[in-house]
Amino acid sequence: MRRVIGRKKGCEGYLVEGGGCVQYNDRKKAYETQGGEQCKPVRIGGVLAGFSFPVPVSAEDEQIYSITETGKAYLKYNQAVGGEPFGFTTGMPGSADPYLYGGIPQMYGECIRRGITWQELLQWDGHSDELPI
Repeated sequence: MRRVIGRKKGCEGYLVEGGGCVQYNDRKKAYETQGGEQCKPVRIGGVLAGFSFPVPVSAEDEQIYSITETGKAYLKYNQAVGGEPFGFTTGMPGSADPYLYGGIPQMYGECIRRGITWQELLQWDGHSDELPI
């Protein structure tokens, strides 16, 4: 997920991490970058937190992902919803737990069913509760 970081002159939509601009295309009924790359909005607590983009997967990576149930589920998720694979992060709140859905593959399935990212499903905005050192 690329987080929304504000608005900027020349960007009719939302400025996201990495300097890109995302705007809603009324004709296509979808969000996209100025370059035409489509993405999906991610809402955490009802507030727009960022946008999810499909992750390019090489043939080699696809072979590696296809070895495990979790990897296969991720490939389906990335194709249907788009976005980075789930990964536990130090300081991630306990409420952001894919095992509430039966495990990571089942969590991806639930995301596909609802058409949302895992961040949105787990209501995790990428911030951890870890104390700075």
